Amino acid sequence: MMDGLPSVHASRRGASNRRLKLSLLLLVLCCGTTAFAVEPARLVLIIDDLGNNYPLSQRAIELPGSLTVAILPQLANTARLAKNAHATGKEIILHAPMSSLHDTPLGPGAMTSTMSHEQLIAVLRDDIASVPFVSGVNNHMGSALTADADAMLSVMTELRSQQLYFVDSRTHANTVAAERARELSLPNLERKVFLDNNTDEQAIAKQFQRWLQFAKRDGMAVAIGHPYPETLAFLERQLPLLDSEEYQLITPSQLFPHAAWQRAEQAEEAAKASLTPPHHIAAGEL
Repeated sequence: MMDGLPSVHASRRGASNRRLKLSLLLLVLCCGTTAFAVEPARLVLIIDDLGNNYPLSQRAIELPGSLTVAILPQLANTARLAKNAHATGKEIILHAPMSSLHDTPLGPGAMTSTMSHEQLIAVLRDDIASVPFVSGVNNHMGSALTADADAMLSVMTELRSQQLYFVDSRTHANTVAAERARELSLPNLERKVFLDNNTDEQAIAKQFQRWLQFAKRDGMAVAIGHPYPETLAFLERQLPLLDSEEYQLITPSQLFPHAAWQRAEQAEEAAKASLTPPHHIAAGEL
């Protein structure tokens, strides 16, 4: 009887080892799949210029997916469109009119390079107040004003105080808007692609593909389109076809956790503290 025991133990050890190897293999396969899973590229799509044409603006609001609508301020349809967009789950930003190098007419609520700091802030506050459910701001036109460092500092400081992010539409290469936003730790993005400077369908399709390619390369890309019939028809067809495993359509707010505002507030407090005289030195002695 004793002679048979080692072989029984060996058999049991062999079975146990095989079970252990199988468990380890399953664990590696499971964890390996998770470890090497590719995160989808993030797409931010903003539709500008909502407000002048109500039917086309409403059609833009009804586009499928998690996208952002930029609404012009102080127009007859401004509040109505914002409320409609909010009801459909869209993110809403103020499309703030800013002066251009070509003196293009801007409509109500325009901010210009000739305004004082106080005037700029007064107009900006009125613009923000006219757009319900606003989460952020981007510039309408603005090739002149976004290149004005002092004006952009005034704008970004006000946006930080109201906890509104900024998207630089980059209507001119000389813009300093995003730079000023970063200096203040204000959550911000920059436009990568305009979809419809040319409204030919093939041109829009080419820009759409460039947007996808930038997102794949960089992990995220911002595209701006407009409520043109050609653009809307293209997006109505193409957005539902986006592969959810490759691309994720998101809003800017999804990129900016609450901690971003905390960092901005901390930077503001630090800046104030640096200007405050030490408690043991009288202000008049400096």
